[in-house]
Amino acid sequence: MEKIRKTAKGIDIFLKVMQSVSAVFAVLCFGLMVLSFAVPDLLNGGYASDTIHSTLELDNVTVNLKAGEVFEGVFSKIIGINCIPLIVELAAAAVGCYSARKLLAPMKEGESPFTAGTHKNMAVLGWVVLAGGLLTSFAKQIAMNLTLGMVDLSQFFNTELVESVSVDYTLNLSPVIAALVIFLLAWIFKYGEDLQKESDETL
Repeated sequence: MEKIRKTAKGIDIFLKVMQSVSAVFAVLCFGLMVLSFAVPDLLNGGYASDTIHSTLELDNVTVNLKAGEVFEGVFSKIIGINCIPLIVELAAAAVGCYSARKLLAPMKEGESPFTAGTHKNMAVLGWVVLAGGLLTSFAKQIAMNLTLGMVDLSQFFNTELVESVSVDYTLNLSPVIAALVIFLLAWIFKYGEDLQKESDETL
């Protein structure tokens, strides 16, 4: 049990750091988003459209541009828009770390992993993972639609401007799969809690 307690404390420290880092970066991204809309010239001023190659990522479609004219005047706002899914993802990571730490709380005190209520905390973590993944995907779609509304789409058919277009057909089901695995573990822990309760009552 002492080994479990030490391991739980070590994992908790790591999750606490990750939680703090995720929260700080989420706040910084939010600040950058606000700044990009409040003071757009601050970022647009350092953008040289005729000297750089640009990449426009639209969820699963990536457009490589030979020059950045397509972003002329809207570069700052596009940065702000694309901060939205990042903020959601970082916030979900912070909440997920918090939920995982709550799951480890009994083990940090040297209690059994099958302490009553552990399976509920694990189920909450599963919902956080699922919701975080779905909300991030939804935020990416919103960012893509807002970005498309700001650029001149006709320029994407200009062969002198567009270098290449690539499409990723991979469907990201990792949040769903991860959540299902966690829900399965929650069910197993519920069974373990029942056995632990029966054992305690017998003693």
